[in-house]
This record gives sequence, C-alpha cells and structure tokens, in this order.
Amino acid sequence: MLKNEFSEIEKILSGYSDIITSDVMEYRNEISLYYGAVRLHDFLKKQGCNSCLPIESKCLDVYGMYSYVMEYEKNISIDDEKFKVISNEIKVEENESPCIITGANEGGKTVFLISLASLQLLFQNGLMVPA
Repeated sequence: MLKNEFSEIEKILSGYSDIITSDVMEYRNEISLYYGAVRLHDFLKKQGCNSCLPIESKCLDVYGMYSYVMEYEKNISIDDEKFKVISNEIKVEENESPCIITGANEGGKTVFLISLASLQLLFQNGLMVPA
C-alpha cells in the first residue's frame, strides 16, 4: 500500500522538478557567489579579521583594508612570517586628481591594488568587505 502512495507522490513531484530545477539553475551563479561570500566572511571572522558593510559615497575613503587572499594563504602556510598581513588605507576626495602608487619592489603595490579592486567588486555586489 505505501508503495502506491510513494509512487503517486513521486508522479506529483516529478511534474514540478523541471520548473524548480530550471529556476534554480538560472540563478546558480548568483547563489554560488553569495554562498562563497558567506563562507569568506565566516572564515575571516574565525581568523579574528574585521569586515564591514561599506557606505556608498562620492569619495574613496577606506581604512583597515587588507588582502583576504593573503589572510587565507597565511592560514594554510607553515611560515607565518612569509604572509604577514598588513592593513592599508586610502582617501581620495571627489574632485581630487588620480593618485599614483609608488614604492620599492615587493613593497605591496600589487597586493594593495588587488585588495582595492576586490573591495570594489564585493561592495558592488552588496557584500561585506575586508576592512
């Protein structure tokens, strides 16, 4: 008797599976993005790192920005000194000229710019940023 009931339930659900699957599949990339962002936030929180929701503004004003990639690599590295994560800040007012980043080789210019770009991408998607 239960076999017949389960068979009937299976028929009913199979009629909806195509609809549900197509809707979920349509948004799978977005779901993956937000799921990954939540996992990143949880990881950073466990490491004792700060994160925040930025406020939209016409100027660029970032304090305590750091590379979450470097923080992750520090976590999996045996040599903690190799991956010393430092925070940066930048402030550019609305009508200021563009700034030029200079410094010594291996001074952190690339990491700084990658961190700034990743903050912008996270911000544009309404996500927490590492700062």
